[in-house]
Formats: sequence, structure tokens, C-alpha cells
Amino acid sequence: MLVCVALSKNQLDKVGDRLRRPEAPRDADLAIYDEYRDSHYGPLAEVATQVEEITGIEPSSRLKHLESVIEKLRRQPGRLSRIADIAGCRIRVASLLEQQAALDQIQAAFPGARVRDYRTASQFGYRAVHVITTLEDGKSVEIQVRTMPQNMWANLSESVARGFDIRLKYGGGPESILVALGELSEHAAELDDLILQARESRLSAERDADGLDRLVAASFESFHRESVTLLVGAHHDSLPD
Repeated sequence: MLVCVALSKNQLDKVGDRLRRPEAPRDADLAIYDEYRDSHYGPLAEVATQVEEITGIEPSSRLKHLESVIEKLRRQPGRLSRIADIAGCRIRVASLLEQQAALDQIQAAFPGARVRDYRTASQFGYRAVHVITTLEDGKSVEIQVRTMPQNMWANLSESVARGFDIRLKYGGGPESILVALGELSEHAAELDDLILQARESRLSAERDADGLDRLVAASFESFHRESVTLLVGAHHDSLPD
């Protein structure tokens, strides 16, 4: 049996180069990737436990599927050994205020971790904060921190891309759907701002807090309606003429 932990980075990257090719992967390479991915179980469990302890939020966790890795290798010129999100966990928070607090806690718990902040500079409409931490065994684990609106948009975008055109995740695909996703991303960002205002108003006991809460509720309903419109339109565009 192949033991991937004994492989050098160079050997692992050669596997990645073969997985990048258009032909079907070899069984031996599939076995190596499966074992390499599974070697992240321990580091992922360790990081997820720490994240829950410091934030009080139970994260969802996952190991990256082979299809996603091949997709990433073909899309980017990187090496398999440098992919930092083979293992990942995610927490959702109520507002931008809690997101920043969680980020501060995570950075304090994992000094030296790298931060990728997509809140103001979104990536194809995607907004969140990612923290990449590397453990003593050299394994990396990605920690995602999303607000509720950011998570709603990300789930919608993923569903549309998987259902209609995977290129939509990376700025490709039908222009009409890209525009709609971009508009919804802006709507989600505005909703985050509204939630933040409502949260700060509650903390300062301002009189208009109830009005802001009603505006937030209406904005959530509007986001859901626009999401349904996007899904229906995407389905229509996918039908043959």
C-alpha cells in the first residue's frame, strides 16, 4: 500500500501534475490523493475543536473532494502540495461585528496564520474572511468566517454554478447570470451593513433600533425573492432554444 505521508513534496506534486491532465486519473494517483486527503483528518479535528473553544460556535468541517482539487489544479498553475484548503472548517456569525471579533480570536489562537480578507475586495462576488493556519506537522487547515448574508450568497452562487455552469464560480459563464450574482452580492453587502447598524443601535439603545430591525427583515425577504428570480432565470437560460 502507498503511504502518502512518506512522499516528498516533489512526488506529491508529480501526482498533482498527472491529475491536472485531461485524461482520466490513474488508480494509483487516486489512491495517493485519497490517503493524502485523509491524513488531514487529525489536523482538521484539532483546528475545529480550537475554533469552537475560542468562539463558542461549532464549525462545519470538510475535506476537499477530488473533483474540486482537479478543478483547482486545472484552473490555476499551483502545485498539489501548496493547496491550503484540502481541509477546511467554517463558522457563521450574525454580523460584521461578530465576524471581526471571531477573526481577532482566531488570529490570537493561531499566531502567524495567513488572512485572506474578501469582505471589501470580493472575489467574483464572494465575501468572507479566510484564515490559513499551518500546524506542526506541516498540514494546513483553512478557517472560513462568514456572516449570514455572505453565507446565503455563497450557497446560492455554489448552487447556480453546480447546476448550470461551473465557470460562474470564477467569473465565467453566461453574462446575464454573472450580472445577477454580482447584484446579489452587493445586496448581501448592504444587508450586512444594515445588520451592523441594527446591532450597534441595540448596543447603544437608540430609539430607531426597531425600525432598523424591520428594515433588515424586509431586506432578507427581498434577497430571497431576488435569489428565486435568479434561479428561475438561470434555468430558463439553460434550456435549449
